[in-house]
Amino acid sequence: MAKNVIALIFPEYDDKGNILTSKEWEVSNLPNDSVLKDWIKSLYYFIDFYKYEGCEFIYDSKNADACIFIAKVLDDCYPNLESFFRRALYGMANWRTNRVSSVDDEYMIYKSTIKDEMRTEIAAREVSCPDSKYVIAVHIPDYKHKKWVLNKEENYVEVTAYPMLIPDIFCWLADNRIPPRVYNWNEKHGENGVGAHKSHKGDEVSVLLCSREHAEELMHKAIGNDTFDVLYCFDPQHGKYMEYKQDTVKTDKGNNILSRSYHSFHIDDENRVPQKVKKRMELLSSER
Repeated sequence: MAKNVIALIFPEYDDKGNILTSKEWEVSNLPNDSVLKDWIKSLYYFIDFYKYEGCEFIYDSKNADACIFIAKVLDDCYPNLESFFRRALYGMANWRTNRVSSVDDEYMIYKSTIKDEMRTEIAAREVSCPDSKYVIAVHIPDYKHKKWVLNKEENYVEVTAYPMLIPDIFCWLADNRIPPRVYNWNEKHGENGVGAHKSHKGDEVSVLLCSREHAEELMHKAIGNDTFDVLYCFDPQHGKYMEYKQDTVKTDKGNNILSRSYHSFHIDDENRVPQKVKKRMELLSSER
């Protein structure tokens, strides 16, 4: 079944006793206790946000070991932080226990050879499961968005990484969401503030104040409830929230969801927007 997969990567501290998976994740500056604690808390926030978006997480146990190495050897400086970190990864898939790539698979990036690390595993999964979408979320301070083209036996695969910031990954998700969202304009709500039916079964009909194209654009970044049958977003052009109602769910013979379609309208009562949805919207703007 196709899905969105977020691969978590953490800093690997440069020390002669530490075993690193890649020079790409290597860092030399050690954080103090307070900074490391906040760093782990932000990991929890990130994971919680994207669980609600239906994403699957994978991580690299060797990368996690290389990250938390400092808490193991400097327990007096980082008391109990290893267990705090490990709990964040509980229940996630360690790709090394169910790997697609081989330990010996070698890939070229420019003129360098890499193997047995997160980027080579993602490349192998992109080939074996091309309908799924993959992104690496890198929890290293000041890390920048990167793309690599990995070459194995003249087969080229692009692997993408973003800093582990909720808004950055959300922009990627908006363009790569599985299952995709399809906009279905409903004439009952009109368009650009006109043409809406005056009433429907005795109830006042809400109006779509913008164009259907603008509503479709906003839909991809709308925040949903737990079942995704209702989505919400804020339309800055009109200073109002928009609500998206699910119309149909397209499935295959195995009942796997292929797409969801929605129509939308603007709402005057912002109390219709659940508080937990508003809080998630705040997280999207707070890290920018």
